[in-house]
Amino acid sequence: MLRNTISTIDYSPRDISEYSINWILGNIDSVIFDESYAGLPDSICIGNKYGILDRIDTEKSVESFSTYENKILLGAFIKMLSNLKHLKKIIDSSIDTYTYGYGNYVDFRDLKKTPFLKLFKDANSLEKQIEGLYNRYCNIFVGVEPKVEKPRVTNIFLQNSLYREAFRKIQETFNYKFVFDGELSLLNIKRLSTLYEFYNFHLIINFFKNKLNIDLFEVREQSNRQDNFIDRVSFKSDTISIDIYYNYHYPSILTNLVRIDKKRGTYYTPDYIINIRNEYVDTTIILDAKYSKLETVRSRYLPDCIFKYILNTGFKDEKYRKIDYLILLYSGETYELTVENNEFSPQVFIIPSKPRFEYFLEAQLNTIIEKEIPNSFYKKK
Repeated sequence: MLRNTISTIDYSPRDISEYSINWILGNIDSVIFDESYAGLPDSICIGNKYGILDRIDTEKSVESFSTYENKILLGAFIKMLSNLKHLKKIIDSSIDTYTYGYGNYVDFRDLKKTPFLKLFKDANSLEKQIEGLYNRYCNIFVGVEPKVEKPRVTNIFLQNSLYREAFRKIQETFNYKFVFDGELSLLNIKRLSTLYEFYNFHLIINFFKNKLNIDLFEVREQSNRQDNFIDRVSFKSDTISIDIYYNYHYPSILTNLVRIDKKRGTYYTPDYIINIRNEYVDTTIILDAKYSKLETVRSRYLPDCIFKYILNTGFKDEKYRKIDYLILLYSGETYELTVENNEFSPQVFIIPSKPRFEYFLEAQLNTIIEKEIPNSFYKKK
């Protein structure tokens, strides 16, 4: 790669560069003037005087790898290695190495650690690969000092396709941040059923974020938990309010839901409550997540949920009102309608929800959204 360098050489007219002219004007005392130099091949004329130079500074293009772009390339390897070491340090300080399972049995506490341990292993492997690449490039770019900094745009980065792609990747490296606060908090979960609840909560939240025309809403995420898991998300516009609660009990000041049975001073705590309000509707959806089989959900959990959330739940100051939807989520694959009639409430569903079977829950929420709020506030599929 050509690189401009400044060097001091024996004077020769053929070595004169634009830089040399500026250098002569700035170092006029280096010129030896004498009338006898007139007509000599190497003499220079300044005004009416002739002179000669012994040495001169000039600028030449020479082959060199010591360019800004190559310094940035080497620095990017150092930055990536630093990022990987930081990632490994986070995982190493957060994950214990003790194995809780024994024999042919797997303990849930070990299962929770598996993604992080795999990430640590992958980071370790990637670190070795990058170290190898870094050493190879150091052998190519001999004498080049790495620059560990965010790159600035240069002609080389713009005009050379390989350097242009490298520039984009290096920028991503400097912009990328590892944020594992939420993921590492999952290690505090003691039961698989709780993990299933969190899975569905985030599935619900992500659906609303993707379905709504989010620019029309103010989105707020809150946590009232010691583990800092988000347990309330609200979407507010001038005319529409959507509140989603995880593991909130009622009666409470947050909802108008009340218990109407004879047991005083006790609460109901469904896994999720969704409340959709606008000028025309006030819709309440209760969802419960059960990490169980369909038969168990149908025979055991469904009657219990109907008893609690329909028969023994009402609304403050609204004598005849009931919730609009009761949805039981379970870790199976079969969708089951229990009560569905658009003319009456509540409607009751048993819906499968697990990886690769998210469609049923998303489809049901999609139907509710398109029924309850004006179409200008959501994206049509």
